[in-house]
Amino acid sequence: MKPLQVTAIMRRELEWERPVALDGLLARVEADRRGLHRPRTLDEVVPIDIPVQRSPCGRFHLASMAHAEGLLYTREQYIHKRAPHEWYAFLCGDKVKRVNIAQEPDKSWRICKAGYRYDRVSWWCVGDAEAIREMLRRVTRIGARRRHGIGLVHEWSVSQCSVWDGFPILRDGLPLRNLPTDYPGLAPGHAVRRGRLT
Repeated sequence: MKPLQVTAIMRRELEWERPVALDGLLARVEADRRGLHRPRTLDEVVPIDIPVQRSPCGRFHLASMAHAEGLLYTREQYIHKRAPHEWYAFLCGDKVKRVNIAQEPDKSWRICKAGYRYDRVSWWCVGDAEAIREMLRRVTRIGARRRHGIGLVHEWSVSQCSVWDGFPILRDGLPLRNLPTDYPGLAPGHAVRRGRLT
C-alpha cells in the first residue's frame, strides 16, 4: 500500500451534484464484477473489499473525494419535464378528460443546465496502484448524466505521490472526504453535514 494520486483526464465536460468518492467508484466496479445489485434493505448490504487501505478506526477507506478546478458555464441546453398526456389518454381512455400541468404531480418545468468544465479530476489514496489501475480500466464515464455522453474519461493515471500531514483525507485541517465529527485533526469550524462514510 503506497500513497497514490489518481487522475482522470477528461474528454468531455463533467457534471456532478456532489464530488465523486474514489472508494465509491472502486466499490461500484467490484460490485458490477461480482454481479451485486443495489441493496434495498440493511440485510442485503454486502461488504465489498477494494485495494485501498482502511482507516485505523476501520469505518472508512483512506481515499479522498474528487478534487477539480473548473469554470462554471451555462449551456444553451434545457431539461424539460412534461406530463405524458398521450399515455394518459391511451391507458385510461375517456376516463381522463383533463391533465393539470400547473400543479404537482404533473407540473411541467424547464431548467437551464449549468455545470463545470474540467480537464482533469484528481483523488488521493493509500492503496495498491496496479490493482486500482486495473479496476479503473472498466470506468469510462464519471459524474451525472453519463448516459448522455457527459463525463467521458479519456485516460486514467495512477502514480505514487508525496504526502502531507493528514494525507489523504485531511489538508490543513480541512476534510477531503466525509469524516466522522470526532476524527482527530479536524480544524474547528468545519462544515457538519449528513453523509456516507463508506
